[in-house]
Amino acid sequence: MPRACPPRPILPPPFSSGPTSTLTANSLPLYKDAIQLAGSVSYNSSTGTTTLAPAAALECDTIYVAMITTEVTDLWGHHLIIDYEWTFITLPFEVSTVNPAKDTKNVPVNTSVTATFSAPIKESTLTSSSFTLLKGTTPVTGS
Repeated sequence: MPRACPPRPILPPPFSSGPTSTLTANSLPLYKDAIQLAGSVSYNSSTGTTTLAPAAALECDTIYVAMITTEVTDLWGHHLIIDYEWTFITLPFEVSTVNPAKDTKNVPVNTSVTATFSAPIKESTLTSSSFTLLKGTTPVTGS
């Protein structure tokens, strides 16, 4: 049985939309293996953000295709010229923050290197070979 990923809304790229009646699960479909998934669509007019919330959790390590169809109109009733489509792959978890941040300069020499994950992880999998610090190509020891 596929693992469910932590729930997260699917946010299409920013665009200006018109009447919210044109924003439906059919005008912003989500597909897995060419099968449209059920979900609900919402629009925040103050931010211009449209969100597609799948009815069920997405499966991890799975390719999905999201789309904004030509059914969507702007405030003047103009339709998109062509469907806008994008593909994404779900992950079971990811590194959400690191310290020091990537490419930071002038980091104090007594700084601890940390990583925060988007989901709980199995602590026993964090070892000196799965989480390393290098000076050039030379491993730096520590605890």
